[in-house]
Amino acid sequence: MKLIKYFGRLFILACVIATGVIVYNQYVIFTYEAQVYEELTQEIDVQQTLRENLLHELEHLLSDEYIERMARNQLGFVRPNEILFIPMN
Repeated sequence: MKLIKYFGRLFILACVIATGVIVYNQYVIFTYEAQVYEELTQEIDVQQTLRENLLHELEHLLSDEYIERMARNQLGFVRPNEILFIPMN
């Protein structure tokens, strides 16, 4: 009878320890996932900001004013009936 009580208590103790280990492991996994989630959320914010900046830059580069300025400065284009003066050094 004593042996049965001893093994019964030992079984309960083993169950309590196993439950503690499982709960601790789940806590570790939860905190790791929360950390990864936070890092990914921050990375998404950074990438969205970068995307917005690139879209703004693309909009600027495709604007008529920018294209005209580059055509004039880089290629020497002029408008119809416009005279281009090039300084001689």
